[in-house]
Amino acid sequence: RMKDWKNSLFAMLFASSHSLACDPDSVALRYLSAIDAINWEEMRSFLAKDAIYTDPTMVHYGRDEINLHGTANVVEFWKNSFNGSGTRDIGYTVTSCLKTAGNHVVGLSIAVAVSGEFWNVAKDVIDISGRVVSVIRVEDDLLTQQQVFLEYEAADRVVADLRKRYGEFEASRGL
Repeated sequence: RMKDWKNSLFAMLFASSHSLACDPDSVALRYLSAIDAINWEEMRSFLAKDAIYTDPTMVHYGRDEINLHGTANVVEFWKNSFNGSGTRDIGYTVTSCLKTAGNHVVGLSIAVAVSGEFWNVAKDVIDISGRVVSVIRVEDDLLTQQQVFLEYEAADRVVADLRKRYGEFEASRGL
């Protein structure tokens, strides 16, 4: 049942290519812009002292669910989130946004240049693109909670296509 809800949420958010209700100067969108610009101090300025960041979709990739509490932990996560993955570049674009009673439901298209080895693709650097839904709660002009959902089925398809095109990393090394 959760999968049906998640797919409906992605469909609703990505059916429209324009912002549904969010003010471009909102705390939520300025916070996301600070992350995209890799401006950690600006990002920090938008977070409440007890901010919470969660990402339950990481379980799909064999990683623990991300569940962070406090400004320092959230900022540190973003500073170091791609260590070990060979990420060379990450960028995203807000494609849609809906604001309801303090919550911003934001659809993002994401593009990542990452080590092929990390994703078992026999190419030095691969480009992975996909979609993300981020639910951001703002209270008193500070971000208090963010929950992120990666549309991992689409990312999996991209990686599978790259493996078909370039082969698997282990196979290319004769392992």
